[in-house]
Parts: sequence; structure tokens; C-alpha cells
Amino acid sequence: MFDGYVENVYISDLTYLDKYVTGISSIYTIHRENKELPYTTSAQGKNLNQLMKKLYSELSERIGFGCYSFMNKNTHILNLNNLEVKNCSTNKLGLGQNAIFGSMDTTGTAAGDKSKKVVKKAVFELLEKNELYLFWYLNNGTRLEINKPIELFLKRQGMDKFENYFFEVQSLSIYPTIIYIAILNNHIVATGISCANYKYEALKNVIAEAKVVYMFNLRRGTFFLDFSEDKHKQACDFVRNNNFINNYLKARKIVKHSLLNFKLSCEIENLSVYLNCFFNVEKSPKIVSAVSTTLLKCTPFKENIMMSKSNVFLKRHPCPELASHVDCIVV
Repeated sequence: MFDGYVENVYISDLTYLDKYVTGISSIYTIHRENKELPYTTSAQGKNLNQLMKKLYSELSERIGFGCYSFMNKNTHILNLNNLEVKNCSTNKLGLGQNAIFGSMDTTGTAAGDKSKKVVKKAVFELLEKNELYLFWYLNNGTRLEINKPIELFLKRQGMDKFENYFFEVQSLSIYPTIIYIAILNNHIVATGISCANYKYEALKNVIAEAKVVYMFNLRRGTFFLDFSEDKHKQACDFVRNNNFINNYLKARKIVKHSLLNFKLSCEIENLSVYLNCFFNVEKSPKIVSAVSTTLLKCTPFKENIMMSKSNVFLKRHPCPELASHVDCIVV
């Protein structure tokens, strides 16, 4: 599907010699009435072949889930605890707002060719955005010291020249969520977030993710994210000076889910995956979107939070100072 779109793929290294290749692309856009579906994709791979597969996977996630905004088709939802399958309509799952979840974006959506791996990726992405809310607005988490392995990861990605901060959050599962923020001259350069089985796996992921964000900046002709000067200053002050509180799940009740043996907080209820039927052909990628009736289904920007007041997760974990709190900058 990349034939004819070569000019819209920007790649970091044209030699592909034993280096990670970072790419951003604008491959395909779908317009429907007054809606434009997400189309910009980004990824990093060990070589060009792996990079293109990842770009296609992310494109599939965004287009497949985005099309639910105006489709009215039948699909299925699988409960990951009791493995019960139910029918549902796709038009309740698209981008926008939902009576149960509030604001909805592509959070918790994953694509690939192996079912278990795709489900795991989707659940981890859903977890990380909810951990991000607890970190950013309720101060859950802990700062990580930059040790030798982290220094090595940073140097491999060329990110060691920045003022780097790493945080770990583990309030909703036994799996660590790592948050990375890079600063230069009191401006936010890039951010990354990853939930994974192991801490150092997540650390490598967040640095790679931040490198992709940094490349977007360079394509725009700047080192920094597109924020106002005030927002840059507020975010930098928050990252440098805020006091975070350890709130690990280890001391609380854990529920073991039947499929893939997920070990999650007992407050996560009705964890399920919607099966995406947009690419309805045999060789199409498997696309799923993870949801829970007690979790957010969006990146926790203040605007999204304000549109999700009915969400159970926000009722359980309110932020009293939300109006005056610095907006989340991690995506």
C-alpha cells in the first residue's frame, strides 16, 4: 500500500547500517462529511522493512478505529475475564464522546498479526494512559535515577544531550509504566510513555518514542513541542519540582484475568476488547481496542477530562485542583 506515497515518508537514516531507523509518514487520509480521520503515523525499527511494517500497523489502528466514528456495523466485544463474547454496534466506539467512557480517542488500540500480542499491547496502552492521569494530576509515582543502562539507552538514540527525567508509576497493575520527559533551555523537547512487563523494556520503549517526537519537531524546524512559552515554563517547573508519592499496587488486591493472565488492580472492572471489522479481508491486520467501564479511554488532557465527568475512574480519583493544574504534556 506504500506504492505512490514515497514522498510522504520521512526517514532519519538513509544508510540503514546497524542503526535504528526512525520514520514519520502521511500515507493516507480519509475524509467523510466534516471529519478528517487521523492519518499521520510514526515508528522506529531496526531496519527499513521493520519500520514500514510498524508504520502500516499504526496506520491500521488509526484508520480502523477512526472509521467507527461514522460506521454502523455489527462487531463483537470479548470480556478478558470470563471470555464472554457479545455483539455490539461500531458507531458507539469511534472518536468523540461516549456516555460511559466520556471522551474517546485511539487510546488502547493495537494492530498486528498475532492475536495475543495485539491484545496485550492494547491493554498495556490503556493502562499507561490511566497511570498517566494518576501521575500527572494526583502525584502518584516515583523519580528514577539515571543509571548506566539508562545512559546507554539515551546515547544510542542521541537523546543524552538533553535534561532528562524518568518516572515510574505502578498503581493499576503489576506492570511498570515509565514516563520520560526531555527538556532543553526550559522548553519541553519530547515525551514518551510505555507500560511493559519489565522496567528496562519500558525504558527502551519510552526513549524510542520520544526520539520519534523529537523528529516531528525537527520536521517543523524547531527542537521543541508546539506549546506556548507559559505552558513550557509551567510544565518544566512541574517536572523538576513536583513531589511524587509512591503508590505501588503490590500492597493492594490483584485480580488475575483469564486471558493472558493479566495481573491488575481489583478496581479495573469489565476489561474487554472490541474486535475491529473495518479491514474485513483475510490477510488484513488484527485490530482491537481495549476498554474498561472503570478506566479512561483517552489521553488525560484537561479538555478530555472535562468532557468525561461521568467516567467512573474520574469519580474514584478526582483532581480537586484540575482547573488550576498545569495541563498534561505527555502523549
